Amino acid sequence: MFDLEHSIAEWRRQMRAAGIKAPTPLDELESHLRDDVEQQMQPGVTAQQAFEAAVHRIGQATTLKAEFEKTGEIKRGWQLMSIKLIIVTGGSGLVCIIVGSLRHWAILKVAAAFARAVPGTSDFYAAADRSLAQSVLMLCFGVALLLASGILYFVSRRRKPPLCLE
Repeated sequence: MFDLEHSIAEWRRQMRAAGIKAPTPLDELESHLRDDVEQQMQPGVTAQQAFEAAVHRIGQATTLKAEFEKTGEIKRGWQLMSIKLIIVTGGSGLVCIIVGSLRHWAILKVAAAFARAVPGTSDFYAAADRSLAQSVLMLCFGVALLLASGILYFVSRRRKPPLCLE
């Protein structure tokens, strides 16, 4: 005599053996299987026939595994893209901050040395002021890039991943 619960347990075992091991996808697939069996149960249809039809509609374990792997590849692709974007923006921000700081420091050193050597040169100080403003702008841009990479990091961490195998 056909035992539906035993057949579902055996079906789950076959799914795990095929590589679908995470409980969430298995539970969801089992729920779909049970719903389909329930819909198939009409007068004249045995539980075994309904179960076999539902299994056929859901698909073989190897086919399902391949579909889950595609989803996993999409997830890995998104993760790699977001990691690269975070590294590029964060790295660019750090480079801007380092270059801006070194430039700022060098301008101040040169201006101080020039002021000791040649007093009363206002043209040089005007050029140094413009250069310092550019350095400060570069520092601000670097900080903005670092903040953007931090935001990207937190957004990528909070993004709900697609259904995957494990």
